[in-house]
Amino acid sequence: MAALISIAMCGEPVDQAVCGAAFDILENRVWTVLLAVFLSVLCAKCAFRGLEGSE
Repeated sequence: MAALISIAMCGEPVDQAVCGAAFDILENRVWTVLLAVFLSVLCAKCAFRGLEGSE
């Protein structure tokens, strides 16, 4: 579990840079960036759900 959390935390700076650039480009349509983030979270949740049974 610690390794998974460490890997996830290594991706945070990349995520912050991408979201920051998206907010700058789409400053008048912030909801589109928030929708994209929400959809990526749902995709990640589905991907990690498959790892629950592979202990």
